[in-house]
Amino acid sequence: MNARFFYGAPIFTNSPKLMVLTEDGVLYSEVKEYEVTKVEKFENVSYSEFLEKDYENEDYPVLLEIGHQEAREMPLAGQPNWIERYILSNDITVEMSLQA
Repeated sequence: MNARFFYGAPIFTNSPKLMVLTEDGVLYSEVKEYEVTKVEKFENVSYSEFLEKDYENEDYPVLLEIGHQEAREMPLAGQPNWIERYILSNDITVEMSLQA
């Protein structure tokens, strides 16, 4: 399964946000808030026609598409980077992921 990776800069929050969109229409993210990991999962999201602006908000007003390597190496405040764990547990083919 192919994947696209997105980065939300920490403009109005303390931690950057990573998001993974898979071909099956699942947009997934984990963010640590107040010592609790918050999972966001949206389903039926268009893989080929994804619009970043539809998922930007007041905490993350800008989402950018990034490559797998960047997503994997992105430091996250107060939490380990979860990208590799998510890739392995969801049968994502990294070689075929879109690169920014």
